[in-house]
Amino acid sequence: MYWTRKKIIIAIIVLAAVVAGILIFYLWRSQTRDTSKELGPGSVNKTRVLTYQAPELTEAEKNSLALTNISRSFAERFGTASSQTVELGFSELKAVMTDSFYQWAGTTYQNRLASELKSDGAYAVLTTEALAVEVSELAADKAVVIVETTRVKKMPDSDPINYKQKLTLNFLNQGGEWKVDGAYWQ
Repeated sequence: MYWTRKKIIIAIIVLAAVVAGILIFYLWRSQTRDTSKELGPGSVNKTRVLTYQAPELTEAEKNSLALTNISRSFAERFGTASSQTVELGFSELKAVMTDSFYQWAGTTYQNRLASELKSDGAYAVLTTEALAVEVSELAADKAVVIVETTRVKKMPDSDPINYKQKLTLNFLNQGGEWKVDGAYWQ
């Protein structure tokens, strides 16, 4: 077999590439990971975990947070109604209302919403979205929360009306649970 200079150079390059590939593979494979948990003096831990422990909330902060969450969802549900579902709206809010307020909402407020959305069989809707919640007064047994809302009233024969309205909620603490005892649109 006749070897030319070009074939010899190509053979050397291929042989060197194969040897280098095998060498890299064995070096990479034989690397051991340091899994020891004991670190001697002067050692540096390569895996660094940062932990943060949030401070415990005070009772007032817990109550304020609970009132904010209840108020936001209550205001949206309490202020939203349609001409077809006015009668059904308050049963799901009963768990967060005092009995006396539930009675008032189921009669007086429900009738007011029904007359406001009366549309001779056509669909009318009033939607409410809570924008901001402020706990203005907080005591052990009662609280006052102000919810700023945006409301949209859509009647069948007119353009939607957008407006902002505040809702003041009075809460009573009954058996460790905050319940709405009054709601006043302003």
